[in-house]
Amino acid sequence: MYSEDDMESEIEAAESSSNIDILLKILSECESNHRQGKEGDWDVPTEACLDAFYRILKKGGKSDDKTEQLPASTRVTLFRSLKEWIDEEAIVEVCLGCMGAVGSKREDGFEETTHAEIDANLIVEVMQQYSNESTIQEQACLAIKALVEIDVMKKKLLAVGEIEEELKAVEGRITNERNKKYAVQALEALQRAA
Repeated sequence: MYSEDDMESEIEAAESSSNIDILLKILSECESNHRQGKEGDWDVPTEACLDAFYRILKKGGKSDDKTEQLPASTRVTLFRSLKEWIDEEAIVEVCLGCMGAVGSKREDGFEETTHAEIDANLIVEVMQQYSNESTIQEQACLAIKALVEIDVMKKKLLAVGEIEEELKAVEGRITNERNKKYAVQALEALQRAA
């Protein structure tokens, strides 16, 4: 258990050693503290933790190696954080970025157990809630494109009734012309998976 004051230094230490396990523990603790209404600014360490997680995956350290497994409950923790912080735009954006960065990396025990808690509808909810936020639309598309590569997630995403319609609408919401392709790529990946 980390105090709010200790979290910043713990996040920095975890990032410098590429320790995703510690970051996931801090994320879970922040989500739990916020959900339980414990006093504190839990959004600050949550965002810092997600930023560190994203940088670890993007820099290509040990955890980026496809032969290495992500810690158990990585995706569940990301989806829980997304659900808990759905009204915090900055957290939503970086959380979706983390989902995209995790992509199809193997996760310890994911196929057997932890996926039951993941609600793929949440991504569509975020896309609808932040329909005027181009970057969130882009990150959601990249997350869908990456997650559909995993059998369990493919089934969950294909079961979301509005997902194809939402991806078609997103192309018009993305303002950066170069990035409009993300919506097309996500839709094509989803259709190939069907």
